[in-house]
Amino acid sequence: MDPEARDPDVHNEGAERKLWFEFISKLNDRNLKKDQESGVTNWVLLGVVVAILYKGMPKVPAIVSSQEYLTATYITSLLLLDLLINFGLGYLHLVRLAEKQQELRSIPDQFMPAVRIMVLLLMAALALFGGLQIAAAFLYSGMPLSVELVLIIFGALLLLQSAIALVLETRVVVKAWNRKASLPPLNWWNLTPKPEVRIISGFAMFSVGGLVLYALIYYLKGLTGWVTALGAASQVIGLAAAISTLFFRGFRAITHGAYIRLEMEILVENLSPAEIRARFVEQLLGARITERLKQIGEDVTRAESAFEEACRNLQQELIPIETIDSKYALERRGQTAKILYRLEVAQKECRAVIDGSLFQLGECAKIPMPKAEREVLKATLAEMRRAIDQQEGGLQGEAFNELISRMKILLGIDQGNAIGATSGEG
Repeated sequence: MDPEARDPDVHNEGAERKLWFEFISKLNDRNLKKDQESGVTNWVLLGVVVAILYKGMPKVPAIVSSQEYLTATYITSLLLLDLLINFGLGYLHLVRLAEKQQELRSIPDQFMPAVRIMVLLLMAALALFGGLQIAAAFLYSGMPLSVELVLIIFGALLLLQSAIALVLETRVVVKAWNRKASLPPLNWWNLTPKPEVRIISGFAMFSVGGLVLYALIYYLKGLTGWVTALGAASQVIGLAAAISTLFFRGFRAITHGAYIRLEMEILVENLSPAEIRARFVEQLLGARITERLKQIGEDVTRAESAFEEACRNLQQELIPIETIDSKYALERRGQTAKILYRLEVAQKECRAVIDGSLFQLGECAKIPMPKAEREVLKATLAEMRRAIDQQEGGLQGEAFNELISRMKILLGIDQGNAIGATSGEG
């Protein structure tokens, strides 16, 4: 049972720390056991790779020396992989049909780089696979029309899907970089498809898989050595699958390491139950999207409070300047210009936080989400717009308005032109 989802009636802090430690240890053990009992361990996968290489390497000279054999193996491998992708994804969609809509949570920051790398690698692999299919359809003549159509259509879909995903992901990263803002807490990979989406996607995948199966059978019937070509293609796909599984399992090791680090922190740093819970949510579970959205709004509130405090501090620094005799106007204006410059810096910092928060919320708004999260998003966006309207309308608090009024007198300029006057006074 997730300790975060309940309010444990534990009065002894030591007992609660023990409860958390056992819970985290069992979670880690459960994940490790799941990997070990999934049917294939890493050592078995390595054995599969070695066995395929041992059996397949002697056939490489024969495949390379015969253009017909090489082409048949290539086309068969593409069609067979198309078949496995469609039937596999269709099966997963229908098997997970009863899966409930998961509570939306942000991905922990320490996992985000690995997740983004995996997504980019997956998109790049799909784009490469799609390109290979289109190239095969145009480079090799004499294939049945059904095979050419399957290769072109499926390859084009993979290229289009990969291109869209890469463009969207790159756009978000670039926009965040330009704004010096954090990446949005919600991405398309956070979401669990709705049941109706799973049904439609599952049957669509099976339908496309049926067309690919027909094309594969039709193609193999026209080959003289179809058994040899199918066997070689199966070995190629098995080798690629084993290597890919080993590669992506390396990323999963990051999760296991995070559990172990938290266990060590509990023991070495003697964390309190509240600290353990905070680190568990931050480092392993991921904060609820509703909490992250509220946190974004709180960041803006803190930025506004910091700006208001900066205005009050600058007011105090104006007092000695105001005591300077008016006949030393140049001195008064020079000292005031320095205060004005610092005010501009504080205002830009506050606006940067607001712009970054607005960017994150705007990106989240483009992704479908449940009603509860959507309501929190609307409320936070309304708070963002209020803060922006206040800044653009000059309604930035009493301390700011009073500071501007006093500096206007010292500088001898209109209040509306006070901000931005430092360039003429520096």
